[in-house]
Amino acid sequence: MNVAPMLNLILRRATILDNTSPYNGQTMDIWMEGDMIRKIGRDLPMPDGATEYTASGLHVSKGWIDMQCVIGEPGFESCETLQSASEAAIAGGFTTLCMLPVTHPRIDNRAQVEFIFRRNLSLPVHILPYGALTVQCEGKDMAELLDMADAGIRAFTDGKSSIENPKLLELILQYASQHDLLVVHHSDTPALTRQAQMHEGINSTALGLKGFPAIAEMMAVERDLHLLTYAGGRLHIPLVSSKETVETIRRAKASGQKVSCGVASQYLLFTDLALQTFDPMYKVNPPYRTDEDRMELIDGIADGTIDIICSDHTPVDDEHKIHELAHADFGITNLETAFATARTATSSYIDISTLIESLTSHPASLLGIQQPSIAEGQRADITLFQPDEPWQYNADSSHSLSHNSPFNGFLFTGKPLGVICKSKLHLS
Repeated sequence: MNVAPMLNLILRRATILDNTSPYNGQTMDIWMEGDMIRKIGRDLPMPDGATEYTASGLHVSKGWIDMQCVIGEPGFESCETLQSASEAAIAGGFTTLCMLPVTHPRIDNRAQVEFIFRRNLSLPVHILPYGALTVQCEGKDMAELLDMADAGIRAFTDGKSSIENPKLLELILQYASQHDLLVVHHSDTPALTRQAQMHEGINSTALGLKGFPAIAEMMAVERDLHLLTYAGGRLHIPLVSSKETVETIRRAKASGQKVSCGVASQYLLFTDLALQTFDPMYKVNPPYRTDEDRMELIDGIADGTIDIICSDHTPVDDEHKIHELAHADFGITNLETAFATARTATSSYIDISTLIESLTSHPASLLGIQQPSIAEGQRADITLFQPDEPWQYNADSSHSLSHNSPFNGFLFTGKPLGVICKSKLHLS
């Protein structure tokens, strides 16, 4: 990882993709000094003592935000530390990571929140922890939401554990609505998906594997939307995977409900056919579904039904991943490949500006983050990338401590080059 102080830097011939910038869509030079953008223009003179950076097809945007990321520290440092996740984020173009509270101990109280915020001060990117919705993420008792909010948390989740008790989720929504906190809730009906390995359908039947029925996701979303209507508040569904779920959320948005949703980039590329080789690297939760589902996810991004694209980065060590499919843990590493996966899967359907908004302004709005615009006098928090550059991923050179990636040797379109964050240029 090449890291240089970002004290006096000029980016040459960078195409700016930022719908809040007066230079949106223009190819300009950008001079930054300290942590501020000092000047934007064409053919800027070289400032005294400045360094210069350029690349063919260079594009810049506001720093990318990942709303769904597992980091092992504290408790599971063998899978991922805050430092290794930060380095993987840089390689993937992210300046902000939202980490799930599924650490050990769980992030379900003020002390754990403050621990992450203290560690964040020494990291090259921004790490924002979610607070847990329930104590220990067990779905039994509401966690200390207000105390964590007072420590700086604005969004809460139990990760991929669903709250089965509707009364408890109702109370959480009511409580959160009084303080404009975002409730992020995984959509699953556990009684229908226990011991499931892949999407329930023709392929699961042919392979003899227990499946996740799409109705388990849709039923959970329908229930949560009814509770949202009754209790109020803001609800974010972090990972949608099925056509029926997208259609349900589209109708809810049209009726004015305060619901948002996201998709992990790998669901835009893979289908349940990936499991035909029984490769555990394709075992994820929710599962990859049919090509019809995949195309509906892409349509959902295009029409605004799906608000954000995330990585769902889930590092798993070899001990828990390299097994027969039934015994392998769910999840893939995807911080370094999230943008490239989304760009490769959607370049024929979604313009690059729409894709970038799903990584920047949309998650920032949901989380209440004030992202600086790419404009003179603004703080520099910027991602550098080449939207049409072909490149091949090598999982062995990953910055993550875990290597459970299905993308080893995969040829992508769209390459992150690095970030400008916390007054420094960090190149991949």
